Amino acid sequence: MDGVPSIINNLTFTCINEEEHIHSAGILYGDDPLKHSFPSFIALIALAQIASHAIYFLLKPLRQPRFVCSLLGGIFLGPTVLGHNKRYLSLMFTGRDRILLDVTSNLGLTYFLFLTMVKMDAPMTLRTSKIGLGIGFVNIILPALVSFILYGLAPQVLNAMNGKAPVMACSFILTHFPNVVPVLDELNLLSSDVGQIALTSSAVNEVLSWASLPIAMVLQNGELREGFFILLSVLVLIILFFPVRLTLLRVASRTPEGRPVSEVYISIILLGTLHSLFITNSVGLVFLGTMLFGLAIPKGPPLGTTLVDKSEIFTMEILLPLFYLNVGLHTDIYSIQDWKGTLIALALSAFVTLFKFIGAFLPAAVYYKLRIRQASMLGLLLNVRGVAELIFLRRWRERKVLDDQSYTVMVLANLVITALSVPLLDILKHQDRMSILPTRDSELIQKSLHSSELRVVSCVHGEENVHSIITLLEASNPTPFSPICAYVVHLVELVGRAVPLVVPYGKHKKMHRTKSTDHIMRAFNNYSRSSDGTVTVKPFTIIAPYKSMHENIGNLARGQAAHLIVVPFQKRQQDDVREVTYLRSLNPNIQASAPCTVGILVDNGFHHRARYSNSLFNVAVIFLGGPDDREALAYGTRASGREGIHITVIRILLNSLCANNDHEDQKKLDDEVIKEFKIKNANNMSAVHCEVEAEDNVHVVNIVKSLELNYDLVILGRRPGSRPIFREEMLSFTEHPELGVIGDMLASEDLCGGETSILVMQHRSYS
Repeated sequence: MDGVPSIINNLTFTCINEEEHIHSAGILYGDDPLKHSFPSFIALIALAQIASHAIYFLLKPLRQPRFVCSLLGGIFLGPTVLGHNKRYLSLMFTGRDRILLDVTSNLGLTYFLFLTMVKMDAPMTLRTSKIGLGIGFVNIILPALVSFILYGLAPQVLNAMNGKAPVMACSFILTHFPNVVPVLDELNLLSSDVGQIALTSSAVNEVLSWASLPIAMVLQNGELREGFFILLSVLVLIILFFPVRLTLLRVASRTPEGRPVSEVYISIILLGTLHSLFITNSVGLVFLGTMLFGLAIPKGPPLGTTLVDKSEIFTMEILLPLFYLNVGLHTDIYSIQDWKGTLIALALSAFVTLFKFIGAFLPAAVYYKLRIRQASMLGLLLNVRGVAELIFLRRWRERKVLDDQSYTVMVLANLVITALSVPLLDILKHQDRMSILPTRDSELIQKSLHSSELRVVSCVHGEENVHSIITLLEASNPTPFSPICAYVVHLVELVGRAVPLVVPYGKHKKMHRTKSTDHIMRAFNNYSRSSDGTVTVKPFTIIAPYKSMHENIGNLARGQAAHLIVVPFQKRQQDDVREVTYLRSLNPNIQASAPCTVGILVDNGFHHRARYSNSLFNVAVIFLGGPDDREALAYGTRASGREGIHITVIRILLNSLCANNDHEDQKKLDDEVIKEFKIKNANNMSAVHCEVEAEDNVHVVNIVKSLELNYDLVILGRRPGSRPIFREEMLSFTEHPELGVIGDMLASEDLCGGETSILVMQHRSYS
């Protein structure tokens, strides 16, 4: 009978009827679809998808990563749970289905590793964090050294499970890059300092792992001729790496900026992945050719980005779940017979994991002076298991290095370690962010009035933001006595890469500069040169996912002791809803985590009306009091000294607030800022201050609506008042909560006709 295995002399034989139809005739004709290859295989794909997503939904409150859920889904469908029913196992996993599943899962694994290497910018990853280089080496040497010492002291105990316990324990020494990246992405840590260090450390582990693999195979085979052939094959691949990369770089350079690479080239590259796999698989190195070919692909747009966009979803959502299903099919908890040996192997694995944690924690905390939480997070990250371990385990099972029970124990051990590490990482991540110290009071716009320099981090998404940011900088009144240092940052979404980058413009220019970046930075440099030294421009490019880009911006602002971060407000565009959605979440994230004041600039064309001469430029400041409004007025006070600017401060006094000690203290601070504005502009006919009384928050809204806001720019605070004067219900009805109630109202076309530009200030989020 087709698909029924027979065991002869410890070898399994499966008979398959070659004349059997691949497709089913249909249930209406009395034909069981599951007895045919194609419908049965489609059912396996569906089962793998359903099991993975269902477990992910159930375990989401426990903060489990996709790897754990997908592997649990494969184990659930395998002989450990559902497959313990022999009828189900023989129905769903016939001999033909097993062969097809094995081949397809290998195909998914091939493209997973290829895409991982496409995203990995190895030279840049190794240069990103010098701390990561040192920790990466110590993180390998310490657990390896301790393992060898332990094995020398107690060889008889460690020979449990037929001598396989040391091999099982040693598999926990290395950390693999493909394991760390998905976890960092899920925990939103790619842009964090810990994430950067972990990426570099795992890259060091990865390089050492694959560099030692050919040598290990030569030593294992013991035949000089075969070993020479393996090393020669590796050498040929390395030689071919450079002409292939040069060819691909030429393809990328010929592609117009902003457009994807031709599908012909994408098809050739995807086929080239299989050819490279065939070469290395022929000499037993399996996936080395695929990974080298992925490293040869130019990172980022246009080539790397297009490859990832066109192939990642199918690989990750269709092909890779079949790999987890294949792993689960060979994971059978009922195959474990030697429980004493299993406990010894698990104890050894835990021992190696502990010293691997110490190997990251000690140098990070003691030598590199990282905080205890950060060092703990790094130790946990470098213990995360993933697809790479499963590849090695499967290879060892096929080569009889591991038997069925050893393989099952190792799969479960990797599962448990990751299932424990990731939730702890998530907890430590939130505690670490809450423990960040606030910035100094001197890093406020109010304090910068007395300093020699105003430091501004100016964020730019594209060329359309350049003129408005330059106009705002010019309106900020740069003078020789109070110049402006603008850290101009071009924000680029991370696509086709795994490692976020903060790159000063001019460094690594061939790898990370585009024509758009060149145009943007050229415009700012020209403005800086024409400012007679009053404005200094320091350009940067940030390449990161939008969901974590705020951390890169915050770190840059913190490192440069910036007073202000200016980000443009992105209006909704019908042609790219996805990008606008991600961009809309960026500004609130910056407001929630910034170490200094944040200004969101809603540009309604005020740069067209602004002139750098004596022509009138009307600015209004709406002031109700409180930290945000004080920063807004401080910025207005600075701008009031600029020739050609007419500024009006509209102070709205709210009578309904009950007086208390906190309110009185806030009112004194408000009065000081108003007094400072009056003193500075005592002889300035272009500066006007007026006061309006309001009974409640509704009256405030009506006053703002009734004002003749015939201004080029309106500056206001996001959360006006010493205490919140607008209820949360009112904020929830706003279309853009990051602008606040009044800011959202002014930004609407109904009130100002969409012609008044707005700068919404928020005092730093730390009190």
